[in-house]
Amino acid sequence: MYVVLIGGGNVGIQLAKRLIARGDEILVIEKDSSTAGKLANLLGEAHVVHGDGCELFTQRDAGFNRADVIVAATGEDE
Repeated sequence: MYVVLIGGGNVGIQLAKRLIARGDEILVIEKDSSTAGKLANLLGEAHVVHGDGCELFTQRDAGFNRADVIVAATGEDE
């Protein structure tokens, strides 16, 4: 299953770890560059992208069109 997680905070990290351990293909989109770098070190660079999950070009690059699940795990409701 391909899962896109928007937001790399506590909820996003824990969910990403569980999905990776389960064998799912995941990608975390993180807006903050510093946090994205830390996530890349923790989860692997292939699982993290720095960008705004609300932006169409970021969604396109993340493969929203082929995602089985998209999770918004951010502190913002937008």
